Amino acid sequence: MTRTATFLVFLTALGTGCASTGLNAPDSWHVAKSKRFTMYTPTTVSHGELLNGLEYHYASLSSSFFRKDIGSVDVLFLEDVDFVDTFGSRRSNVALHRIPGGGKIGKDGLVIIKGVQGDLGAAEAVTHVFIDRVLPTAPLWFHEGFASYGRSGEYKEGEGRRVACYGAAPANDPRFAMDARFIPLDKLFAMSWDEYDGEEARAWYKNTAKMLIDFSMHGEDGKRQKAMGAMVEGFLSGQNTAAIIKTGFPDLDVKTLSERVIAHGTDIANRPSNVRGLCPIGFPIPPEKAADVGDHPLTAADGADIRAVIAAIKTLPRRADGFPGWYPEEIIARAEKTPGQ
Repeated sequence: MTRTATFLVFLTALGTGCASTGLNAPDSWHVAKSKRFTMYTPTTVSHGELLNGLEYHYASLSSSFFRKDIGSVDVLFLEDVDFVDTFGSRRSNVALHRIPGGGKIGKDGLVIIKGVQGDLGAAEAVTHVFIDRVLPTAPLWFHEGFASYGRSGEYKEGEGRRVACYGAAPANDPRFAMDARFIPLDKLFAMSWDEYDGEEARAWYKNTAKMLIDFSMHGEDGKRQKAMGAMVEGFLSGQNTAAIIKTGFPDLDVKTLSERVIAHGTDIANRPSNVRGLCPIGFPIPPEKAADVGDHPLTAADGADIRAVIAAIKTLPRRADGFPGWYPEEIIARAEKTPGQ
């Protein structure tokens, strides 16, 4: 019998009032640990389910595109109202290069989970941490595109084998299905974090970045897969985006590539979600990298540590309807100099 575990984390929506939210009660938080994650939570609801889902995603990433473990990852779970108050209504989870101020929790990176039932953003946020630790010079467009591409990956297990599958159901994302619009690649590459957080880019920035990655992996019957290798090599050697794109797509100028990526995205939005089959790109997961699933007991968290991380995330810049899910070092450093700006 084969069991497919997706990264869809079904979290119970919490209907608590503002007076009882986690941000207002730092001394009542809990902590739970798995092999790869340390999660801090103000509730006792669904923590095991969440940790198991994160473990599936980590096992898949470390066995596939990144081919390595990246060490432990700190996770902060916020109730819906607290997440929206802190990061606005458009983000679906957040990943930080590090916590502002160098606190204990998140000093090497932090994933912040929004308690929305059925959201895949937790997997997306962990992918940001993988990119940051393996490809630290990767630009914002790659972070947003690859993290979005990887969010719907699947950990498949059965008959003593485990496989990480990517590329199936590329349009099976409610946000993409509702607003499958795109921007030209030259605009994508030039856009800053603040512009993406502003009024013009919206979800179209992520849609376009995701489709560039998808085109590289699956476009033109898979003939463009060398482009992904060129991107990775380019980031590792410190090349800029222009050089990386020229190497990855030597036969296309940016305008033509943009046209093909947008056409690819439009086609994806209008085709059946299962058109590529169940596992278009698969990677074996060795036993030593299997997900650490099971019971992860809660213990009391240190209230001082929780107060410190809450104070730190409140310094981060954001628009109430902004989109960026990734906070790179330059944005963290700015928060330390001018909190909230």
